[in-house]
Amino acid sequence: MTEAKDDLIRTVALACLSYEYETIDQEIADRAWELAIDHAARQGLTPIEAQTQLWEGNWSPRRH
Repeated sequence: MTEAKDDLIRTVALACLSYEYETIDQEIADRAWELAIDHAARQGLTPIEAQTQLWEGNWSPRRH
């Protein structure tokens, strides 16, 4: 795997963790979502766009 794909995986993993923890620990869920947003933004994406690129295999990171 490449570093760019690893970045997408990290973003999606954080977003998934946020979703899974909503009913367990809202503070952790909120922080995971904030981290997902921050991590995705460094790639020029949103968490949803990162997920879409990962699933479609069309990931081409947009670095600034």
